[in-house]
Amino acid sequence: MTTAIREPKNQYQFEAKSKYRESVWDEFSYGITTFGDRDIANAKVLFFPSRHGAEIPIALSRGFKEENLIACDKSEEIALSSWRKDYPLIKFYGNTLSRTIERLQEDSIKLDAANMDLCSPLCNQVYDDLRKLFELTPLNDNFVLAITALKGREASGLTDTVNALTGLSGPIDRIQIIRRFFMTLGLITWGLKKDEYLSTNKNMVYGVWVINKKQWIIDKYNLFFGRHKASLLKIINLQKNAEFNQLKGNGGVALSLIDEIIAMSIVIQSERKTFDTSFGNWCCEDGICNETELFDLYCRAMQIYVNWLNFDSLIGKVGNK
Repeated sequence: MTTAIREPKNQYQFEAKSKYRESVWDEFSYGITTFGDRDIANAKVLFFPSRHGAEIPIALSRGFKEENLIACDKSEEIALSSWRKDYPLIKFYGNTLSRTIERLQEDSIKLDAANMDLCSPLCNQVYDDLRKLFELTPLNDNFVLAITALKGREASGLTDTVNALTGLSGPIDRIQIIRRFFMTLGLITWGLKKDEYLSTNKNMVYGVWVINKKQWIIDKYNLFFGRHKASLLKIINLQKNAEFNQLKGNGGVALSLIDEIIAMSIVIQSERKTFDTSFGNWCCEDGICNETELFDLYCRAMQIYVNWLNFDSLIGKVGNK
């Protein structure tokens, strides 16, 4: 059974929609080059293609490359659309946005921008997908994000609840609500654009932001290393005591202290591996975690652990653990 495309009778082919698309890709160009200091030709962008792929030529006209465009849609009709033959280099995920986010992490694709043209009211699924995007997807620093939402038709009480949680009052401002949601995640944002357009008889509102994920990651790692600070300092102190007892000839005491160093270090390294994996390991490969306040302390403690593992007289002892 073919999954039908959800679209109005005009199939999103009207002047206001075209101007909206041009506006979004103009902001992508500006945000990526100005805030991200990156080349448009290398920028990877996620978008929802629609039946006609109407924004593809707009993107290409702004200098984005076909091979760096990434489309997602669960509809089988979209998968069979003619634009896929016209633009064969565009990577296509025939999944929901939620599953696409997971696949981007699996494929280690780092995004520079995303156009989430949802055309739906604010709902729990939108917030879940946004949270998943920021927590799982590899994103370049100063990532540019566009979100389009249907103005109205939210579930009863949902917008009022979000307004209450974000501290907003008065007329419902969906773009402000989304921005405040970013803030609850600890993300630093800069607004580039806020506008709306009429789609048949429905009002659509959209916003474009630059989002600093790098600082968000650094803050997360600061919290991680901070939680282990006492243990890291203890490992360093145990090392000093072990060296002292070795000099004094108290080999048994020294070995006991070394055992404790190894046991504590294994726990910390295991938790660090799990923590890194939650980001897809890409932030470590980029060296982002190296910029955290306690990274040097962590390295110093872990080097002590590595030194003892490599110590010839302990190879047999450690190997039997």
